[in-house]
Amino acid sequence: MTEQEVTERLTNANKHRVQKESEEIEEFIKQHKFSTERTGTGLRIQIYGRAKNGVSPVAHDEVQIVCKVFLLDGTLCYETDTTNPVAFKLGEGMQIRGLEEGIMTMIPGESARLIIPNHLAYGLSGDGDKIPPGAALFIDVKLLK
Repeated sequence: MTEQEVTERLTNANKHRVQKESEEIEEFIKQHKFSTERTGTGLRIQIYGRAKNGVSPVAHDEVQIVCKVFLLDGTLCYETDTTNPVAFKLGEGMQIRGLEEGIMTMIPGESARLIIPNHLAYGLSGDGDKIPPGAALFIDVKLLK
């Protein structure tokens, strides 16, 4: 097999994997009757519990969140609560890209449902603990500040 044939096979396999994941995400959204918006990166967002006013955080802002992280099959992987919120600076690689992107669309006090494709989550390697390789995630998040 030539190098070009190998590249072609890998490219086709990747396209198939991406298409399959997109279909799984759309089915998840449909089953849960979510009304999401899709960003250019493929992140799906549904903001609920809207705050009356405020400013969305930007890169290098410190934020505090509480969230629940699920696999699309409903498996709860991680959970925080208001007694132990997660604090971090946006854009410094401390959290997955999809979570940070979603947070930057919110204002403090809002909650959102984020459906994150694997390339914006932990990718093909998973997190080495509870999130398997290639997993898309559903995160229910509230931006505290």
